[in-house]
Amino acid sequence: LDSSKRNSHVVKLARAQAYYQKGDVKNSWKDLTSVLRSEDLEGETLASGLHLRGMLNLQKGVQNEAINDFSAAIKTPHSNDSLRSASLINRAVTLINEGSVTRALGDLNKAIELDPSSGFAYSARGMAHLRHDNLAQAKKDAEQALKLNPDSQTQKIAKKILDEFAITSLGKGAVQLSMSEDG
Repeated sequence: LDSSKRNSHVVKLARAQAYYQKGDVKNSWKDLTSVLRSEDLEGETLASGLHLRGMLNLQKGVQNEAINDFSAAIKTPHSNDSLRSASLINRAVTLINEGSVTRALGDLNKAIELDPSSGFAYSARGMAHLRHDNLAQAKKDAEQALKLNPDSQTQKIAKKILDEFAITSLGKGAVQLSMSEDG
């Protein structure tokens, strides 16, 4: 593959990702479709494209297609562990939402092996453990996620787990109220 053709794929994929980040799904699909139609993509570019298509399918509410895209991205040969970890995490979150928590836990364990600095992987695994009523592990993962300087979404998930843990640990039917400084 000559470098100018490879570069054009990478540039189009980057533009598709930028459109996605801005919420412009139509143009993101357009550029992404153009990239994925190429038969000569190198592994990381293909995996990135499949990952993005999975994210777009999630936005469309087509979970099975998203799972298929994340699975294809995971299986595509490349050496970017962070990308593979992100695909595992996103597939796991989709699986959790579909009720396949045990399978999701396997993905999240692999994602953490590949990228132990991913706070999002720990918070997602904490949610999976919470769904399995494994409160101690859920709390441990949420605390680890918060130690890793997480983004706002990851912080929100981890704090939700810890809040759930606090309410659950008070006992059945107990409600914990915290007073604001205003009284």
